Amino acid sequence: MARTLTASDRRSLIRLASAMPVGSPERKAILAGLSKRGGLGKKVSLQEFIEGFRPGTETRDLHMFGPLIDLRTWEDAMVAAGADQYNRFKVKNAVKWLQGHGVKKIHPARENSPAIYFQMPYGPDDEHPKYGLGVEAIFMRGRSGADEISTHEGSPEGRVIESGLGSTYGLGTWSAMNDGKRVWVRMWWD
Repeated sequence: MARTLTASDRRSLIRLASAMPVGSPERKAILAGLSKRGGLGKKVSLQEFIEGFRPGTETRDLHMFGPLIDLRTWEDAMVAAGADQYNRFKVKNAVKWLQGHGVKKIHPARENSPAIYFQMPYGPDDEHPKYGLGVEAIFMRGRSGADEISTHEGSPEGRVIESGLGSTYGLGTWSAMNDGKRVWVRMWWD
């Protein structure tokens, strides 16, 4: 009988896959299974997202996917609703990190804990002024504090290219971008 993976299950599987040799059949099987994780949750408006995120509300929903919106609009709405902190997640830190990478629009999400999706702001050979190759800079989570970062091919629901726990990755993502594929980034905070 199939069951929904919890955030802890996903984290454990990602750690297991990251410890396996790149290209191994086992690693590919785990990552393929994670990429088929059945949608991003209920598609909601920004207002529904904020209401569903606010602690103690009747409408609280743990699996939501918000519209593509301006980064500042998301920040203002989260702060105004008092939903700007969750464990180590802080909206202001995330916004500062995202702005430092040139991200202007995001899809806010809730996957038990806060998550966001955004289009990769770098080309395959673009440099970040402080961190070097832009693709690698995305995986250096730094001040964003994200617990998990992954890249997806074509759309937020696309195939997982790479997934990491904030270490330096990027070769698979770089290769996909170099082949002309559009890449989305997912950041998740526990």
